[in-house]
Amino acid sequence: MLDPRDRRLLLEALRPPEGCVFDRAVGSSYSLDPTALLAVPLALAAFDTQSDQRPAHDDSLALLEAVRRCAKRVSLFCQAGRIAVPARYRSLLTYLEKSIVEVAPSAEGYVFHPKVWVVRYTAGQSVMYRFLCLTRNLTFDRSWDTALVLEGPLLQRKNAISDNHPLGEFVAALPGLAVREVPQRVFDDVALVEREVRRVRFAPPEGFSAFRFMPLGLGKPGALPFGSTKRKGLVVAPFLSDGFLARLPKCNDGATLVSLDESLLHADATLLESFSEKYVVAAAAELPPDVDDDAVGEPPLSGLHAKLYVFDEGWDSRVWTGSANATQAAFGGNVEFLVELRGRRSVCGVDATLGEAGKNGLIGLLEEFALPDKVPPIDEVQRTLEHRLEQACREIASLPLRLAVGRGSQSMVYSVSLRLAQGRWAPAQGVEACAWPVSLREDRAVKCEWAKRQLADFGELSLDAVTPFVAFRLTAQQNGQSEQAAFVLNLPMDGRLPDREALVLRQMIRRPQDLIALLLLLLADDVLSVIDALEAGGSKDGPLGSDHCFDSSGLLEALVRQLDRDPQKLRAVKRLVDDLRKAQEAFADTVPDPAAELDTGEVSLLPPHFDEIWQPVWAAARKLGVRDA
Repeated sequence: MLDPRDRRLLLEALRPPEGCVFDRAVGSSYSLDPTALLAVPLALAAFDTQSDQRPAHDDSLALLEAVRRCAKRVSLFCQAGRIAVPARYRSLLTYLEKSIVEVAPSAEGYVFHPKVWVVRYTAGQSVMYRFLCLTRNLTFDRSWDTALVLEGPLLQRKNAISDNHPLGEFVAALPGLAVREVPQRVFDDVALVEREVRRVRFAPPEGFSAFRFMPLGLGKPGALPFGSTKRKGLVVAPFLSDGFLARLPKCNDGATLVSLDESLLHADATLLESFSEKYVVAAAAELPPDVDDDAVGEPPLSGLHAKLYVFDEGWDSRVWTGSANATQAAFGGNVEFLVELRGRRSVCGVDATLGEAGKNGLIGLLEEFALPDKVPPIDEVQRTLEHRLEQACREIASLPLRLAVGRGSQSMVYSVSLRLAQGRWAPAQGVEACAWPVSLREDRAVKCEWAKRQLADFGELSLDAVTPFVAFRLTAQQNGQSEQAAFVLNLPMDGRLPDREALVLRQMIRRPQDLIALLLLLLADDVLSVIDALEAGGSKDGPLGSDHCFDSSGLLEALVRQLDRDPQKLRAVKRLVDDLRKAQEAFADTVPDPAAELDTGEVSLLPPHFDEIWQPVWAAARKLGVRDA
């Protein structure tokens, strides 16, 4: 069932099915790298720029259009205090500010840990949904994970499908877990998705006859879902707890445990004896982490990160996959998501999942766990410091923090400070914190003064450096030892600001040929060929040069072709042109045009005589029933 050679990426799983276009998505993740989230619109817009998750540096126009097209229809819920500090700030993050919602469970001491996506696609009047249940977070981790993908059409029926109620209830509960105000757009999208997903006919994956959605942590915890005595069992999880292992069903033909070295080393030896076989991921199967030397936060994970539970029952087997580790917290208070699958033992049972060495199956990635002669002791001071940092992170993430933004001493400059809206808070002894906007380097960090309402004054920032994403660096010290943790919060901003999305647009489209390249992306039937041309450069004589594209009527041909084939596609062109006119008017003096060789101070990004072509095309589209976006 699990083929280690079948390595699929999240972006692959998000791309629209053939003939469909992305409409909106609701996702969840424990931790989040904002730069990784930037790559999601690329997949949703079906821009195949590369095979990895990290957005390329040389296809910025494709990324700009993908983010503009999709960001306001994506809602991503993540654990408060678990947004990573990006290695490099990208102004495109401005478009995602209202897409990221930080949440926390109501039960103290537990975390929001599910990794799911519910994506809505349209094809004409038809609607279909795709559900992803993952074990990986939205980060650049290079670990071994599992992914379950279910698809199905939205049925034209009044009554819901009862099996889908748990999924609908999970989606509906997400805004209620938020630690700060939720944008109305997110509420509206969640309401639509949770209402419709109850009427979607999902098909079980190949090899299985049935499935069941299992959100955890939204009600009172109950018994483990696995039942009592089984024929054979397999548990795959990076993190273990003795309390959980003691609750697992007894397996008459033996059980196999796959975990991390450090988890197995510190598990109760008596409990481990109940497993006939114990494995770890082989060193040769480890994927090297994709580490950025400039990264500020924790390095990306590698090794085992999958969570999988397989139990044989007679001729059949039951499989659970999702976010829950083999711990008491996962099944006793964390918000998690599992899906139970049922099928024939010969197809998805323990032996079929493990497979044989040298062939398909999980066993090809593993090596037997060997207990060393001497188990290294746990560093209690380090554990204490890590606990203090984790506690401080959770508490800071739940504080009513806000950014106060005011006019600065110059045009397009603003004063920014971090404030506590109400109450007081003090970190545990030995814990200090500093903060800085992620648009700045960490050497601009300011120590937080927790005794004051104004915790940190970041001084005056240019408009393009104003951001609600604020990074925190916590340091805990004890007995000469120290530990650090870094995270980002997405904070509300108080104060009147110009349209910062318009500024980003104006900064990224500096020349008429940049605009033409972006318009061709909007209109292209073969997006890949346009992206190839983008990456080859946009010189005057090149494939995207302004003279070539405009004088050869390439843009006119593209506009007329869409008018004939799909006039609704011209709405995106209208939106882009209108946004660019507004941005150019608002920020005409803020972003010089490096290619301009004109005597006048005003530079138009629209090609010469552009309106002579565009206006008749748009007028024709209006007559065909196309309306403004």
